Formats: sequence, C-alpha cells, structure tokens
Amino acid sequence: MTTSSNVRHNPVQQLLTEIEGLTGLPALFKNAQSGPGVPGIDARQYLHKEAFCQAVMKDKQRLGRCLSLYQKELFDEYITSDAKPFVVTCHAGARQLVVPLFSSGIFQGTLIIDPYRSGNTRTCTDCSEQFRSLPVCEGDKVFPYPVILHTLARFLVKTIKEAGTETQPNRKRAKILPVLNYIEKHFADKVSAEKAASLTGLSLSRFLHLFKECTGYPFSNYVLIFRIEEAKKLLMSPELRIGDAAFKAGFNSQSHFSRMFKRHTQLMPAEFRKKILSGVLP
Repeated sequence: MTTSSNVRHNPVQQLLTEIEGLTGLPALFKNAQSGPGVPGIDARQYLHKEAFCQAVMKDKQRLGRCLSLYQKELFDEYITSDAKPFVVTCHAGARQLVVPLFSSGIFQGTLIIDPYRSGNTRTCTDCSEQFRSLPVCEGDKVFPYPVILHTLARFLVKTIKEAGTETQPNRKRAKILPVLNYIEKHFADKVSAEKAASLTGLSLSRFLHLFKECTGYPFSNYVLIFRIEEAKKLLMSPELRIGDAAFKAGFNSQSHFSRMFKRHTQLMPAEFRKKILSGVLP
C-alpha cells in the first residue's frame, strides 16, 4: 500500500490507513468529544468526506441530524450500554461499524468504518446516485474477523497514547482515576456516588457529568458492569456457590444478581458457568 510521508510520520493515521486497506472502507477516528482528537491526522480520517455524506450534509436539517448522531445519540443509546462493536444505520440509510475505544476504563473515542449499505436500504431522493455507489455489505460481512478488529482497536488506543495524544485532557482523567481505583478495590462493598464524588473534590452533579464524559458510562452502570465482570471470574471456580459469587462481587441478593447478570450477558449465572467450564465460551 502506498502512503504519503505525512502518513508514515503519523502512526495513528498510518494505522487508520491500514484498517482501510483491510476493510476496503474509510476508517475514521472521533474522540470522546466527537472531534479529531489527534493532531496531524488527515481531515478525511475524522470527518465524513465521502461523496454520499457530503451530498447528505448539504441540507442543513440533515446536517443537524448527522451532528446529533455523533455528538449525542451514539453515546446515549449505544456506547453507554455496551462497549462491543456494533452496526448502526444513519438517518440517510448508510450503515457504519462503530468500535468504542476504552483505555483503563476511560472512554477514548470511536473507530468508525463507513459508509456502506445493505442491498434493500433506501435513502434521500436527491442523494440516491451517490448512495448507489456505496459498497454493499450484509450483516457482519463488513469485517468478518472480529478478533482481528478488536486487536486493531486496542492497538489504535495504544498508538494514540504512545504518540502522546490521549483524547481526554490530563486534568479530567486525573480527577477520575482515583474513583476507578476506589471501585476496583471496594466493588464488593457499598460503593456510593457521594463517596466517589468526595474523592474528586467535585459536587455530586459535576462529578456524575464528568464521570460519564470520561468513561462513557453513568456511574451506577459502570459499577454494575464492573461487578458483573468480577462475577464472571468468580463463576469460573466450580466449587464456589453462585450465591457466594454474587456476594463476593458486591450484590446484596442472588435474585438481583441473576437478573442483572442475564440482562448483560443473556445467560443465567449457572448457564454461563456451564458454558465457560465446558469451553463453549472463550
């Protein structure tokens, strides 16, 4: 693959270019504030410069919907509930693969691979010609190797950090890190937002806002997901009763634990244990 000298000297842009080569689609990086985040990368790798997107955004109302998608909807409806890659269809009918990027529990931004279309999707009448020129991908065929994609996403975060261009301002991250450490040490105890806020020196409302901005999760959701991940580790021990695993992970009752566990994993704890011990789950 031929790259310019600018790409070669910017490791983040070079990695995005390599991802484009693997997928055959543009790869964009948007930081947690929906901006470029990394100085020096080409505008096409954080802005939607494709002919279809440009045609859509000529209309001010449609441009507003595009901005709303990246500045609010993705984070409120998708990234805060599940950090796994997902496919979303925009208001104009184009599809995109979104890969949330986290480092030490802090939301760094998103890797976005787009635009493409499914065979039966429709779009705005005045953009139909550009829409038809988009590649057609059905289901998860846009990238059939999720393990490779996950590895590339992790490497992208590592590359950003090594380049000294982390997407969250240092002062904000410094405020949140004591709370992340507190949760890690005390997840089995009562973890309150008030106690966490006191560790930052911020008011409760300001802390809750900052925590979600930095991690991508509301505080209570973050604690819940952390406890579920710890419970998964405990359930790998066949001699430990499920009720004991629930209490060790910070849940007050086994019934509540089971409901929350199934909501987030689609499996009851006993089913999860059976599958993980039999090697069905990775």
